[in-house]
Amino acid sequence: MQEKELTVDPWGPLDALCVALRRRAPLITATIDLPYGEEPPVAGEYGLGLRLHVSYRGGEIRGITWDGDAEIYRWVVGPDRASNLSADVEETVTLVARVLGAPVSPEPGN
Repeated sequence: MQEKELTVDPWGPLDALCVALRRRAPLITATIDLPYGEEPPVAGEYGLGLRLHVSYRGGEIRGITWDGDAEIYRWVVGPDRASNLSADVEETVTLVARVLGAPVSPEPGN
């Protein structure tokens, strides 16, 4: 059986959000993963099952995805499932930290 080569674009909207969370809210645990059993997306396609899992201080794990059609971050796991966040990375960091109850540093330039 031949192994499939992972052909995911190395930088997408979830990567940008993960980096921004680590920079502005380092106490939030943030990891990008696929839901169990899903195949990796092909190069250039974002948000096909990819999720950013976030939690704070051992609290409930919540999931965020990038909706490429609407061009917005959206909750996909947790009590806010299917709720929109923002199209802006920095604003999304602020919203996620607020929902999780985590401290967050000011946006760059503020």
